[in-house]
Amino acid sequence: MRQLLTSFTAAAVIFSGAVSAQQAHRPHITSAKRHFVAPFQSKWKQATGPAAKTTAVDVRLVGLTELEYNGSSYMPIDSIEIGYLGLHAGTFNDLRLNWEWDFDTAYARQWTGSTYGPREYRYWQNFNSANLADTSMNDEWAGTAWQQANRSFYTFDAANNVLSITSENWDAPSSSWVSSDRQLFSYTPSNKLENETYQSWSGSGWDDMYRVFHFWSTPGLLVQDSSQYYDASAPGWVDLQKIMYTYDGSDNRIQGVATYWADTTWDTVGFYYASGFVANHQPQTIVYTDASGTPGVYDSSYKENYTYNSYGKPTYYYDEDWDAATNAWVKTTSDIANRMYYEEYGAGVGVGKDITKQIDITVFPVPASYNLTVSANWGTPQTFSASITDMVGRTYTTWSGKTNGQYHETIPVNNLAAGNYILTVHTKQGNVTKQFSVVR
Repeated sequence: MRQLLTSFTAAAVIFSGAVSAQQAHRPHITSAKRHFVAPFQSKWKQATGPAAKTTAVDVRLVGLTELEYNGSSYMPIDSIEIGYLGLHAGTFNDLRLNWEWDFDTAYARQWTGSTYGPREYRYWQNFNSANLADTSMNDEWAGTAWQQANRSFYTFDAANNVLSITSENWDAPSSSWVSSDRQLFSYTPSNKLENETYQSWSGSGWDDMYRVFHFWSTPGLLVQDSSQYYDASAPGWVDLQKIMYTYDGSDNRIQGVATYWADTTWDTVGFYYASGFVANHQPQTIVYTDASGTPGVYDSSYKENYTYNSYGKPTYYYDEDWDAATNAWVKTTSDIANRMYYEEYGAGVGVGKDITKQIDITVFPVPASYNLTVSANWGTPQTFSASITDMVGRTYTTWSGKTNGQYHETIPVNNLAAGNYILTVHTKQGNVTKQFSVVR
């Protein structure tokens, strides 16, 4: 499922296995496209997102779709649907250039050629008393039931900064969890992420693999990232790469310069240039260049393009490649695009009431015993689909229909066991989720 899946991975080790100086590849700033990573921001946050939102209306991600260019158009590859309870919300983790979600459940599907197939992967999280996600689980559909795949555990300091992420994989033959990798974090006195270390489990202990140091200016802007890998044959840490950042007068990060350690000196291997900044210091375009075969000469490699909604959240991403023959940016086969979908929510519209813009929906009675009445106002005529699932994602009933903008229906729930359930309604304006309980 490509980046759509890796963006839900709680921990990732940069190098898997022992890395020597001879094995380490020369790192280029353009070595891999970051499909669906939101662009570089200059105001950086902590390593973890804040607790669930308590004031004001905002939007949270409810779905995203990855597409691939086939030479003439973009075709779907896979998608993820995301569900929340209460005021849990998505947060952008700037330092990892990726989204992290305080979501409750999420499901991934692959495109079959004509429609999206069944749910293949499930992600869900548990929250601690501070409303921080302290456990992330990933399951795979095994044909008849969900099979555990991997999980991650988070620890935090008193300021709610994440201190460690420890990941485990499910070993089916032994029916047990096996340690996989770990990330350790430290912070400046002002809660800026200062150091992150990646380790892998050897079977008897944790082996250092890779680490990154982050350097900050007095105004709180990230000015440099420096990475090292651990050479077990030395043994010791070996310099690998540095990226230096510069800003304009409005604190927009306009440039990054990547260098790598060539035994005796730092060699520049590439740049990126960001422009067209909108809300939250986010650029509309980022152009990457890479070193050519001629010393001091750099060639344009590819460009990332972003659009945003009124909340400053990215809604569409696509990349392009530089065509030297035509001296123009072009889309080429296998280029990637992403579409992101949101819903409004917030305590400003009533605690725990999750809404999509221009959609109002209520369910009653809560708790229910025999029937659940769903009442909704979409504002405009449209089709919809709905489903009821339990808290681990098992679907009990689905239905669909078309309304003139108003919807009112009573759904039997007398066949459901006592417990908590989630009603999800899908419309062209977005998705709405409502939790309800059944009593006997």
